[in-house]
Amino acid sequence: MNPYFFRFILASSLLLALPMLARPATPRSEPREVVILHMADTHAALDVHPEIFVDAKGRPVFRPAGGFPLLAAAIERERAAHRGKTMLINVGDTIHGSAVAEWTQGAAIVPIVNALGIDAFVPGNWEFAYGPETFRKRMSELNHPVIAINLFDKANGKRMFAPSVVKTVNGVRVGVIGVTSLIVDKSMAPDYSRGLRFTFKEELQKEVDRLRADGVEIVLLATELGLAQETQLARGIRDVDFILGGHTHERTARPIVDGGVPVIEAGSEGSFLARLKFTVRDGRVQKYEHELLEVTPERYKADRRVQKLVDAARAPYAARLDKVVGATRVDLYRKGVLESTVDNLLADAVREASGADIGISNGFRFSYPVPAGKVTEEDLYNIFPMDAQIKVGTLTGKQLREFWEQSLEEVFARDAYGQRGGWGPRVSGMEVRIRLGAPRGQRVVWMKVGGKDVSDEARYTVASCDRPGDSPEMLCRFSGATDTKVLGTGIQQAMRAYFQRHPQVSPTEGRITAEDVSGKVWSQYEMSKGAAK
Repeated sequence: MNPYFFRFILASSLLLALPMLARPATPRSEPREVVILHMADTHAALDVHPEIFVDAKGRPVFRPAGGFPLLAAAIERERAAHRGKTMLINVGDTIHGSAVAEWTQGAAIVPIVNALGIDAFVPGNWEFAYGPETFRKRMSELNHPVIAINLFDKANGKRMFAPSVVKTVNGVRVGVIGVTSLIVDKSMAPDYSRGLRFTFKEELQKEVDRLRADGVEIVLLATELGLAQETQLARGIRDVDFILGGHTHERTARPIVDGGVPVIEAGSEGSFLARLKFTVRDGRVQKYEHELLEVTPERYKADRRVQKLVDAARAPYAARLDKVVGATRVDLYRKGVLESTVDNLLADAVREASGADIGISNGFRFSYPVPAGKVTEEDLYNIFPMDAQIKVGTLTGKQLREFWEQSLEEVFARDAYGQRGGWGPRVSGMEVRIRLGAPRGQRVVWMKVGGKDVSDEARYTVASCDRPGDSPEMLCRFSGATDTKVLGTGIQQAMRAYFQRHPQVSPTEGRITAEDVSGKVWSQYEMSKGAAK
């Protein structure tokens, strides 16, 4: 376990001077304070839940944290402490990721987030997972501005949302430009992006310049890109004060200043809230302070109003949510970059249900941990919050190598703009040895299936999930599979059956290992940095 995951020592101090080129309409000589609150990747985690932290010795420990009622309490405390000086920005992946969210297509989550007093929201890649029509409906139901400079309607060519929002906070004009995810039409199910067009930064600098020319004194980018892409963007953008990131669930205890604009992320599942205090004078940001707040019951008492909304959302499904389906001897969590107990369990269930040589799970990031003990129906849907069936096909050994090389490039591309999606695949029935720092196409050292070396000419059956809109030959984002078929068995159904056959599960790790990165690293950003050395 890398003990430095939650302690990015990448900024020289917590209080940094930041010269700006702003040209305010009415410069003020007296200093003014603006407090930006940044939440991200809540993934519809309704209530307080087990969260994984790292102790002083770098070991994983579980403590209660997160959920909307606690997060609302943290937000309100900050507003009370800085009356009239706050702005709340929400970055991505809010209405998808839990059982209740999936069963209501995000509808149950909307009233809860509407109660938080959000000032700007940038959609994340999982907001699109209910399909374009439902996405449009859910976004229209929000009571706060949705912003995305890079999302267009294919039918009319128009931008779907405003590119930015400007709010006057304590006499200071604050502008926020939204950049939604780049991967929806590239590595997610094809049906998720039907009728939509995504761009990247083609008009981004132009919008920054427009805001500056209009006298905006603080310019922020709210981006659902992931930390590697955000830090690369930070080195190429001008006249921006800060990048508030999301997507990769990183917990940046200190801003990352890697040769450009400072960047932060704010964890996930409502377990953290980032606070930025800007001091502005004469139209310039003179300094800032940053703190990543842990949203735990030790610090906050759940907001009663939001708790009632959460209870109401859960009530129709209470019996189903609480139904025990099995138990686990080991902690199930999804923090490892190379593999995780959660996804190894999922891959085991898929392989056993299909009878395939190899079971594969995509490297998802969502879902909070399930400590050793009972596993409920709610846990199953948090682990895989989609209704999808198992798809089986055949790949040759050569294709398996191509699949792995493609997948690793999408996670660890040296040009961060080439990275796609979550972490790499997780497997059952297979072992893979890799070298992350190797050139593109040369990262796989060896592969074994069923304990035997993979032969290029041999054929292997592979099971994964069927995605809406995929062509028949597509299998787990890899084109070229043969003899494919959809089994009619759902992923949750496969997991329930797995628990029936194995009432006490103990998914093992060590299936995917790297030669040039040692220990358990939970940060894709840190792992990429380490492998590049």
